Amino acid sequence: GGAGSAASPKGQFVPITGSLANGSRPAAKEPARPPVGAALAHARDELRRAQAELEELRQVVSSAVTAARRPLQDMSHSELRDEVRQLRYDAELLRMRDAIESRERLQGLLRSIE
Repeated sequence: GGAGSAASPKGQFVPITGSLANGSRPAAKEPARPPVGAALAHARDELRRAQAELEELRQVVSSAVTAARRPLQDMSHSELRDEVRQLRYDAELLRMRDAIESRERLQGLLRSIE
């Protein structure tokens, strides 16, 4: 065989056409975002709000605990009336403590989702 009589090789070059011709690649299929994306963003906002509320509730509970530790003998009549009024709210404060604990559990759950 001469120099001009080369047989075509098996893996002959085939020109690229279409969208690949200009060097672009087909867009890789993005993994579908879960439909909870908006819900997660909303949950994060709620978490921030809950954290602020949590701090406020902690201060209320802390002041109630401090007031409950004060000896009754050292209080004037007006202070005793105030103390009685405060004690009437103890059930509500206990409910708030339960709410705080629930929110803390929710925060832990939301962190585990992220």
